[in-house]
Amino acid sequence: IDAVCSGTVSSAVLVARTDCQDPAAPLTEQFAVFQDLVVPRGTLIYPGSFNPLHEGHVALVEAALSQAGGHQLVLFELAVANVDKPPLPRDEILRRLRQFHAGTNPIFRNRKLA
Repeated sequence: IDAVCSGTVSSAVLVARTDCQDPAAPLTEQFAVFQDLVVPRGTLIYPGSFNPLHEGHVALVEAALSQAGGHQLVLFELAVANVDKPPLPRDEILRRLRQFHAGTNPIFRNRKLA
C-alpha cells in the first residue's frame, strides 16, 4: 500500500488469503500483494469508493457473476488518486481495505483515472 500511495508502483492487487479469517490480524497476514499482475481474461473488475463496502456492492457483483457464468475472478478497484478528488490518505485506504475479506480482492491504483 505504501508503494502505491507514494507512486513507486502504479497499482497492486491484494488477494485475500483464505487461511486467515481474523479481521483483526495484520493486513500482511490477511492479504497477499501482487504488483504488475497481468489480470486474466474474463476477470470482473468493479471500481468504486467502497466507503463503505455495502450490500449493494455485493449484490451487483453477484448479478455480474450470474450473467458471466459465475466462475470469474472478481477484483474491486479503489483509486487512491482520482481526477476530481484529493488522494486518499494512507489511514483511509487501510480503513477501506479492512472491509474486504476472503473472496473479495481489492486493487489499489495511484494513477489518475479519466
